[in-house]
Amino acid sequence: QEIIKQYADETKHPIDGDIWLDTENPLLMAVVFSNRLIGVNDEHTQFKLIPLKDHGKYYRIRK
Repeated sequence: QEIIKQYADETKHPIDGDIWLDTENPLLMAVVFSNRLIGVNDEHTQFKLIPLKDHGKYYRIRK
């Protein structure tokens, strides 16, 4: 998470391409796509779309 935070700014209104970081588990992260999050399943064999999270923080990479 620290690498992402070095190159991104926190945002309150996520758009496609923003990154979600879980505040409780630093291993959980996802990318915003079509008002949902792209994550991976528990076996790490497939991508899946999940609803946007209320907890955690969203970050936008600076150009």
